[in-house]
Amino acid sequence: MTTTAAAASVRRHTETYPAEPEQVRQARAALAGWLRGFPWADEAILIASEFAANSVLYSASRDGGAFTLRAEISPRTPEARGATGRATTAARTASMS
Repeated sequence: MTTTAAAASVRRHTETYPAEPEQVRQARAALAGWLRGFPWADEAILIASEFAANSVLYSASRDGGAFTLRAEISPRTPEARGATGRATTAARTASMS
């Protein structure tokens, strides 16, 4: 796991997991701990969980590979928006590769 605090209060989190079903829960728990206090943590965790599950079930990673969870929180993250804005922010926060 890598967690950094870059310039201008940008916080980043990166962690790689084996592409196994039980690792989806581990990724979700790690992100929940890292996002504690973030206004849209629930949305970001849900999206990350979906990304992780899709990686494990449907991608080439499922055959002995891995998936990486990356999250970023920065001061430019909007504080208040409609549902679309929150979902977009959460998706950016919970990007997978």
